[in-house]
Amino acid sequence: MITTEYPGLTAATYEQRVERLRELAAEEGIHTVLLRSRASLLYFAGVTELSAIRPTWMVVPPSGECSIVLPRIETPGVARATWVTDLREWVEWPEPGLSEDWADPLVGVLEEHGAATDRIGVEHDTVTAAVAHTLTARLPAAELVDAGPLAERLRRVKEPVELALLRIGGRVAAAQIGAAREVLTAGMPEYELALAARAAGTRVAAEALGAEYHQISPVVAGVLIMGAGPTRSAMAHPRASTYRIGAGDLVQLCFCGPNYFTYQLGFDRPIFCDAAFLTGDQRRLLDVGLEATAAALEVVRPGVAANEVHAAARRVVEDAGVPEQRAHRTGRGVGASEAEAPELRESDRTLLEPGMTFTVEPGVYVPGVGGVRFGDTVAVTDTGYEMLTPAPYGWGDR
Repeated sequence: MITTEYPGLTAATYEQRVERLRELAAEEGIHTVLLRSRASLLYFAGVTELSAIRPTWMVVPPSGECSIVLPRIETPGVARATWVTDLREWVEWPEPGLSEDWADPLVGVLEEHGAATDRIGVEHDTVTAAVAHTLTARLPAAELVDAGPLAERLRRVKEPVELALLRIGGRVAAAQIGAAREVLTAGMPEYELALAARAAGTRVAAEALGAEYHQISPVVAGVLIMGAGPTRSAMAHPRASTYRIGAGDLVQLCFCGPNYFTYQLGFDRPIFCDAAFLTGDQRRLLDVGLEATAAALEVVRPGVAANEVHAAARRVVEDAGVPEQRAHRTGRGVGASEAEAPELRESDRTLLEPGMTFTVEPGVYVPGVGGVRFGDTVAVTDTGYEMLTPAPYGWGDR
């Protein structure tokens, strides 16, 4: 039997999230909230896989029915996916009763709710200068304030259904790295390794979705980041290329991104053809990288500050005296969004809470030798953490 509802994600789930958003907005003196980010449309409306070319908005008034303002091209998919029933279309051609300008139906909804002359919350980091100019021109009596932090605050601690989605994403990532290890041979181009990993992950995601649920594609992005060899693996964000992998190369793989149900996670592993070909410097990088990840994970528990987890990883690298180029923080929050709070870096003193999910991915990069990043996604529990990406590290006895 074909279904449009994913287990655990009912209309009531989304309505409860909206009510919590309304409470936060009221505390900040915000009348109506406009949501546009991919993460917020997923979290509050159940809408996924929208094109970013044409504006789609979710309007959350202080009470009553929510609305979605969208281009007609997106209506069939959105109507099947969302619990919101008030869909206001706009089109890209002259048509009686409809506008060619997305701002017309949006302003119309705001006027219906008495928000056009009040304080309106907008996710500032999703609004271009052109869109901001349009909103300001069309809503001259309104005060536009940033509502992004309100939505992010609600998404920070994950619900049980979200943790379940991330666990499946972890299985998808594990299947990808397993396939990559299985097919890796000297002389293989990077992109072939990426294709093999993507196929394996897609099959696991498809099995989890089942044959009756068609609202989400099981096809995963695959290896979003890959670099092999002494130069490319020492880059934090290379893409799989035509570079042919050498027998003694370190191959850094990153499966960060939407692995399942468009929920984001972080997962990184370095692999190689045969340990016998590795140099002493490469082995040292692997040892230090794995120890840095282990040290960071050891301190993850409720009440610990995010920067303390970062500091634990940094101490290992610094004490080892590795002449690395520091490229990024130790980790970031993930979930409906690919990067949210908390951030594992010096300046983030956020206290960890049960239900928070984030990556732990300290990187060690030495140009001319290579790069190593053992990265995982974890969920804070009452006593420590749950590993959401359980897969062998492939080095030493781990």
